[in-house]
Amino acid sequence: MLVVAGAFKRAEPKISEGALLMRALRDFNLPKIVAEDLEIFSGLLYDLFPGVDIPRKRDLEYEAIIKKASTESRLYPEEVFILKVFQLSELLEIGHCVFVMGPPGAGKSSVWKTLSKVKIKLAGRLLLLMSIPRS
Repeated sequence: MLVVAGAFKRAEPKISEGALLMRALRDFNLPKIVAEDLEIFSGLLYDLFPGVDIPRKRDLEYEAIIKKASTESRLYPEEVFILKVFQLSELLEIGHCVFVMGPPGAGKSSVWKTLSKVKIKLAGRLLLLMSIPRS
């Protein structure tokens, strides 16, 4: 988490360290928390950082590439879907392995497939190793 906060600080040196730490904690933990626990997590963050409300960091160019990859896959690029693809990308930046979990029809496959198309557009290639467990 400190690595992420440090990267935020180097990118935006004028924002207070407390606000950047709050953003790092929020933005990199929200995708990992189940919906039922979001209210508790948000409450804890706002108790730790009272009065701090900093918007999430956005990369509009990257989001445009996500939208284009979504449309090419015949998917409608809704803001929530774009956010999920972006969050998966952020998680992969700080960890080499993630589990994409959720109920059937939640968009898990669409999210990682769209992200793989984005990465291919940016780098020209992609190494993707998957394990799909069976019951």
